[in-house]
Amino acid sequence: MKKGEAVGVEVAPCIVVYEDVFDATIFLRTLIQECENEEGFLNWTRDTVGDGEVTDKRTSMSCSVDNLRAAEEYSETLNDNTKLLIDEWMQIFPKIDDVVWSYRSSYDLTLHGDQGYRVLRYRGGEEYQAAHDHGPGNGRVLSLVCFINDGYTGGELVFPTFDVTVTPKAGSVVAFPSN
Repeated sequence: MKKGEAVGVEVAPCIVVYEDVFDATIFLRTLIQECENEEGFLNWTRDTVGDGEVTDKRTSMSCSVDNLRAAEEYSETLNDNTKLLIDEWMQIFPKIDDVVWSYRSSYDLTLHGDQGYRVLRYRGGEEYQAAHDHGPGNGRVLSLVCFINDGYTGGELVFPTFDVTVTPKAGSVVAFPSN
């Protein structure tokens, strides 16, 4: 498949769901182990909104996976779990990137970089209340939600303006305008 050939379904204007993009079974298990290791390469942090404010509007934990793309330069000092995590991310990232290119092509969208990738972790009762991903202080124009697991209650992605609800399905990616 050439870059940008991922096929999705437009469920509302400019809201596209791409299914079966990746398998994150090993990645998820390995990420959780890595973040729970006190000496791990990555860790969970409390999510924030806007300019870094901790609030009840977003009660999840998150972990930036951006360092995994550059971590190979430290390969001599990384443990086997971290190396596996890097290998898994390096298989998943190009597939997500293909979705971005496909979306860009479909909507003639020019992007000037990204703000990185974070895995969000929600436990019982945690939530991310209604929000816009674009606002003062960021130039975000495209947002992605990648579901790395499913089989739980809640977690739907809701677009009330269009009366659209996307139910989590492991390996799917939802792309939409940040505003």
